[in-house]
Amino acid sequence: MPPPDLTKRAEILEKAVSGPNGLVEQIALLRDDMSSIGTELRAFRTDFQQFKGETRAEFSAVRGEMRTEFAALRKEMRTEFEAVREETRTEFVAVRHEIGDLRTEMNTRFESVDRRFTNLETGLEQTRTEMRVLHEEVISRISLLGESMNSGGSPAEGG
Repeated sequence: MPPPDLTKRAEILEKAVSGPNGLVEQIALLRDDMSSIGTELRAFRTDFQQFKGETRAEFSAVRGEMRTEFAALRKEMRTEFEAVREETRTEFVAVRHEIGDLRTEMNTRFESVDRRFTNLETGLEQTRTEMRVLHEEVISRISLLGESMNSGGSPAEGG
C-alpha cells in the first residue's frame, strides 16, 4: 500500500487527537480528575485538621480527668494511711498500758513471794534456834544421866 497523502494523514491525526478516544479528550478527563483530586485533597486536609484538633482536645480532657482521679485517689490513700497510722499508734499505746499493768501485777506478786520467802527464812531461823536449844537440852540431860550413872544414883532422882 502506498503511503497516504498528506491531507489524509492530517485527517487521521485530527481524528486521533480530537476523536472519542482522542488525546484532547483524554487530557480534558485528566484535568477533571486532577481537579477532583485537588478538591478531595483539600477536603481531606480540612478533615484531618479537624480530627487532629478533636484528638488533641480529647487527650487533653483524658489527661485532665486522670489528673483529677489520681489526685482524689492520692487524697483517699493519704486519709486511709493516716487512719491506719492513728489506729496503730492507739493500739501501741494500749499495748504499752497493758504491759505496764502486767509489770505492776508481776511486781506485786513478786513482792508477795519475797514476803513469803522472808517469812519462811524467819520461820527456819526460829526452828534452828529451837532445835539448838533442844539439842543443848538433850546434851545436858545426857550429861546429867552419865554423871548420875557414874555416881551410882538412879536416873529418876536426878531430874
